[in-house]
Amino acid sequence: MAISRTRNSVRSRVAAAGGIERQIYDASLNTQAFREQVAGRDNPYQVTTFPYGTQYNVASYNLGAAYISARTPNPEACYRWISGVARHPEVLSAMPVRRSYIDDPLVTASQGTDIVEMYRAIADALDDPNTIIFPSPFNGIASPGGLVIQLWLYRAFDSYVLEDGDLETALVDAEAFIKAYQECIVDIPPFDPAQYQTQLQQIVYFLQYTNCAVKIDPSLSSLFSFGGGG
Repeated sequence: MAISRTRNSVRSRVAAAGGIERQIYDASLNTQAFREQVAGRDNPYQVTTFPYGTQYNVASYNLGAAYISARTPNPEACYRWISGVARHPEVLSAMPVRRSYIDDPLVTASQGTDIVEMYRAIADALDDPNTIIFPSPFNGIASPGGLVIQLWLYRAFDSYVLEDGDLETALVDAEAFIKAYQECIVDIPPFDPAQYQTQLQQIVYFLQYTNCAVKIDPSLSSLFSFGGGG
């Protein structure tokens, strides 16, 4: 198996029966991106979920929502519109929040049987008490420190998947970096928008995190060189 990185994904070339190479695409469970990748092609691939472990499973997701402004003069009309959209999951390209809509024939017709089967698998995984939810970069992270911590976790995954590295060793190394980093950032105060109003002030605040990261792991210096980290 040979693996190559592209700007938007990691693609694995797997030698299939007869010596024909096939590619595995990572579409981050984004069904719209997956459909765009295979549109108009004679492509034999289907979507799939994260791998299941022998003891634990993992999942990561973003949650989209609609909001009503407190300043709108027509909150009832806004609610009716949002409620109407929510009753028509076929107009969206994401997994319905309401489990009952997963088996809606309109969802199957608009997104495909393979997508619906994946939704069912994701729903089962989320119901499994042994599933560990990894925070998404766009959801569920309370501070810039959370974004930096993920870098070491991703490095461990890359070492195992892309370089045939030892997963346990990679995770032990990641844990050591993360613990040292958490000790470094423990005294950084929570972000206060009133105190950091300009872009420069916000950069200075964020540099506290990146400087700690580079102090703990100098190999990250090139990643954060835009702010003078390290």
